[in-house]
Amino acid sequence: MYESSPKAESTNKPDKRYGSTKAYNQGAAAAAGFGKAGLSFIIADLSVSAFTGIKGYGDAVKADEQRRAIRKSWVDVSLGVNSGMIAPEFHNIQDLSSVANFIYQGADTFGKNDALRTSAINVSKYISGNYKGGDIIIRPDSGLDNYKPDPILVSPPNTRQE
Repeated sequence: MYESSPKAESTNKPDKRYGSTKAYNQGAAAAAGFGKAGLSFIIADLSVSAFTGIKGYGDAVKADEQRRAIRKSWVDVSLGVNSGMIAPEFHNIQDLSSVANFIYQGADTFGKNDALRTSAINVSKYISGNYKGGDIIIRPDSGLDNYKPDPILVSPPNTRQE
């Protein structure tokens, strides 16, 4: 066991302490290897956490922007109601929600209700200032009895409700 160990100066025999320090050195090296592997996992975890935090912050900013846009849509609907652009017959939650959705997303959920569509277009055009229409309202025919597609809004009517 001690043949390859260094010789003690006092006895010129193999040093008995060498075996225990060799075991210590080997154990410490193995522990350091595990420590380095653990450290790399910790760094990877911190990197993922930082990325998630930054991405989460970006998502929160986008969510705040959307909330502000939705609030602004409802403020514009309220101004449309108060200014008379939206007729009293449409002063219910379903119709006002459709107008707010049109202002916010441009979604035409009015079906065959051209008067409500005109009101929404006028609010979007004259109050919100975000209308991007074309020339005509197209009602495509699908050729199927059980499927009636929604009208496609290409342009606003030229009338303004007052």
